[in-house]
Amino acid sequence: MTKTFLTRWALYSEGSHVANASEYTPPALGITEAEFRAGHMDMPLVLDDGMEAMSVTIKLVGADERILSLFGFQSGGNPRFVVREGYVSGKNKNLIEDKMEGLITRYESDARTETDRSKSGVTITLRPSLYSRTIDGKEVVYIDAINGVRRINGVDQFKEITDFVMGKNL
Repeated sequence: MTKTFLTRWALYSEGSHVANASEYTPPALGITEAEFRAGHMDMPLVLDDGMEAMSVTIKLVGADERILSLFGFQSGGNPRFVVREGYVSGKNKNLIEDKMEGLITRYESDARTETDRSKSGVTITLRPSLYSRTIDGKEVVYIDAINGVRRINGVDQFKEITDFVMGKNL
């Protein structure tokens, strides 16, 4: 098996390239576990009880007033970010694209020091309510918390339940 290497990546905010982005940590996808044990069962069964909240961090070198202006509640909707990554594995190339919308909940400036001033900047924390990942144009993950959608490899895991609860089966 050939190793895959990240060759480059880029961040876009509200459709504009963010040139001073230096670090990106995608969200961890975690399941909230619930246990079920019927009277005859020797041990509980672990069930999927929804997802844990997602969190994304992005490090920017210097200051970027465009990003600061997106902090907190935004009238008209949440800010949208796109991260594009290019990977190489031998002669193969993979293109990964993460799209996310959510609330910027933290805008934290680095300490001002006597050394490494050129690396000083800010770290933002985004709490996505919408997240998708495509690999070479194929949807791998699509999570829309507001509409109760969790698609993995194109299969909506909770479509029937969401439709029933929202009255779409009537």
